[in-house]
Amino acid sequence: MKRHLCLIFVFLTTFSTSYSLSKTLQEEEIHIMKGIRENTQADFFKDDVNVIALISIVLSGLSFFISYFTYKEQKATTNNTNKLSQDTQKSLMNDLVRHLYRNYVITCAMRTKLNEIKFQGYPSEEHLYKLQIPMENIHLDVFLGEEEKYKIMHNLYLNLRNYNEEILVTMSHLKDKNIDFETKLRDFDTLEFKVSFLTSRIVYTECKIWGEEEKNNIINSLNFAINNVTSATGNIPVEGYDSFERITTERINKTYYAKLFNNEISLIDDFTQKLNDAITQERMLNERGAEKIHIIKF
Repeated sequence: MKRHLCLIFVFLTTFSTSYSLSKTLQEEEIHIMKGIRENTQADFFKDDVNVIALISIVLSGLSFFISYFTYKEQKATTNNTNKLSQDTQKSLMNDLVRHLYRNYVITCAMRTKLNEIKFQGYPSEEHLYKLQIPMENIHLDVFLGEEEKYKIMHNLYLNLRNYNEEILVTMSHLKDKNIDFETKLRDFDTLEFKVSFLTSRIVYTECKIWGEEEKNNIINSLNFAINNVTSATGNIPVEGYDSFERITTERINKTYYAKLFNNEISLIDDFTQKLNDAITQERMLNERGAEKIHIIKF
């Protein structure tokens, strides 16, 4: 009996120990498997590389939006600046219309005084230098990025520059007593023609860039010049100052000025009368008794 009890005790002890060992091994195995799973399974938020990538994406997105809105603001600012600059350019071009009309008056007055001495002299250089167009008033840079407008403005720039060159050529010819009379007359014809031609080019340029309605603004500028061709007061008449070959309406009809006034006879007659009046004033002496247009005799 005792022997049987001992065997049963040994069996139970062995079974208990084996069960405990087996359970321990199973738990250890489960722990190891969990560790393997955690180490091998991807976890976006625990993976350092993915976190850095996420941060980079967010920063890149913010950078893009900041850059985009900065670009939009800069473009808007640039457009406003260009608009202001182009409006200023238009205003300067309208001033050139007045300058050209003034040139027409002076050129015609110089011719009348030279005709009276059969071109045996030449106008003082200052009068011709003043005819030149101030090229710094043409700002091509405000049309950069607008190809068609730039081309139109560049063409006008070349026309104005050529006029300045022709003024200098005329001056050199007039000063040279060995240059024939016909050449000097041709030079004056060129300068008078160019006044009208350049006015037409300014009208064309402004209408192409800013619209046809700009033609009215140019006419207003011209009318201002016609009615205020000189601010001088106290001019002194001299003998024969009002006796010269006057400009005729037929002559004006051949110029762009007639077209600008839609060939209306009354407007052309008024223009012609005021032009001759302005030439008459330029043939006088100034209030100091000096010639307004001084001719240097050979």
